[in-house]
Amino acid sequence: MVSKSQLAGMAAKIESLAGALEGGPVRVTVFRGETEEYALHQHRKLRPDHAGRRVWFQHRLHQERDARSAILATALSSNEDEQQLRELIAQHDGESRGAGMILPSLRPQ
Repeated sequence: MVSKSQLAGMAAKIESLAGALEGGPVRVTVFRGETEEYALHQHRKLRPDHAGRRVWFQHRLHQERDARSAILATALSSNEDEQQLRELIAQHDGESRGAGMILPSLRPQ
């Protein structure tokens, strides 16, 4: 007999594996003086939704980690992030800078 906690654990593992297969690999940036393990740990702190996915490491040997660099490095670290950015750009293509600053909910449809 399988307990509820065992079923929940197996369901979480299945979801993790499905997420890993669903999306492509995640790009983890390794800054100067860091190990890949440390960079992966820092990336997972900022992007817990990437847990369980395959990773490939991008080394920035001439740049040290600071808050701005770390956030920018993780912002577009997967194919889904890049696709979402392309969709936002296409949605707002041709708008002036001021029009792009207006909240989407206030724009006429």
